[in-house]
Amino acid sequence: MTFNLRMVIRGKIQPLTMNVKGDGYSMNVCVQYESPEGAMTELSATDSHFVDFKQVELSSKSTCAFVVSNPGRFNVDMQYEIKRPEELHCHQQVESTTAVVLVGKHNRCILSFLPLKKCDLKHMGFSIKVKDGSVFRCRLLGSTTSLGLEFSFLKYNFGKTFIYSAGMVPATCTLLISNKGERGISVDCLFSNTPFLEVSFIPAIIP
Repeated sequence: MTFNLRMVIRGKIQPLTMNVKGDGYSMNVCVQYESPEGAMTELSATDSHFVDFKQVELSSKSTCAFVVSNPGRFNVDMQYEIKRPEELHCHQQVESTTAVVLVGKHNRCILSFLPLKKCDLKHMGFSIKVKDGSVFRCRLLGSTTSLGLEFSFLKYNFGKTFIYSAGMVPATCTLLISNKGERGISVDCLFSNTPFLEVSFIPAIIP
């Protein structure tokens, strides 16, 4: 905008005229949500959006992303904030709580749900704030589920055995692992064989 400002100055015969120019702008950004499944959705600052991590197994991790693009003429300062009860603090993680999005560039914020114990995210929120601009608000959903693995035994006693020598048949047992869940589970054995106990195990995905 442009306008003239007429100023009357004491002691001056003629008024002073100043030409004033101003350029107004808004901090416009494009915010997109990438779900844990990879689907992209553009967010609006006028609506509240749901971010659903669904059911996540204990000690597993589910992530989503928010992509902020800056199509404007000025750099944009961003702030990412999780609103959560204190007891749920350790189950959520946000990578980069602040960022500067350069003109024509984008910033990617990663939000993770990594439950360490049974919990529910229904009272949690996530906000994306543009400095001097809009606020994009999300409601978080998600809960935990236990692994569907079943073991044929959790404790085994070989009993009394003779000291092994070449040619003897060693005492053995077979542990059966079953998956009662709805999706495949990757299993591996971290035990290292010793001179007196040997484990034969092949890493696999149990459907």
